[in-house]
Amino acid sequence: MTMPSQEIYTEATSRLHRILGVYLAFRGWITRSEAVVVSRDSLQTALDLKNLQLWRIHRFWDDNRGFFPHHEILQVDPGAKVVAVVLSRSPLPSAWVRQFDAGSITSTLSDAGLPTVEVELPAEDEIVRLLAMLAHGFQVS
Repeated sequence: MTMPSQEIYTEATSRLHRILGVYLAFRGWITRSEAVVVSRDSLQTALDLKNLQLWRIHRFWDDNRGFFPHHEILQVDPGAKVVAVVLSRSPLPSAWVRQFDAGSITSTLSDAGLPTVEVELPAEDEIVRLLAMLAHGFQVS
């Protein structure tokens, strides 16, 4: 029995989301960080999208909530373009000053007691190569 094309697309995007999530979790782990910050441009490029919409970011987070139970989507104004996404294993500090570039977000959250790293997402094939090397015991940095 064949699957409808929409179901195939949904499964493929969820699979890509999880691959990116594993990579982000790995990057957080090797830097001993509780949170990762991904810029809009990096996430949009990794997902191979022309426009990154809010519903897609929520779906990305939903597919990775096992790794990152907490998240925040940063926008300059409600309804404006997304600037960055913060994904965290621990609750985000309640009183941190929202910044609107990934480097400032990283330092602000780290200063607030949540070790945070900015991650630039490579292409999917590079992520798969790195994760395969890791799974086979090769040193990956």
